[in-house]
Amino acid sequence: MDISQANVADFGTLNAGFAMTSAVPEPATYAAILGLVTLGLVGYRRFRRS
Repeated sequence: MDISQANVADFGTLNAGFAMTSAVPEPATYAAILGLVTLGLVGYRRFRRS
């Protein structure tokens, strides 16, 4: 397969198609990260108090 004819989503070839897209996470991703950080802080505070 010629690289000039490769599809952007073709993982079998090395092309720069992914450089044109920006990685912007969905809002649910931010919510999940915030939830994990909150659980970690709560667990740390409980661990430290005992």
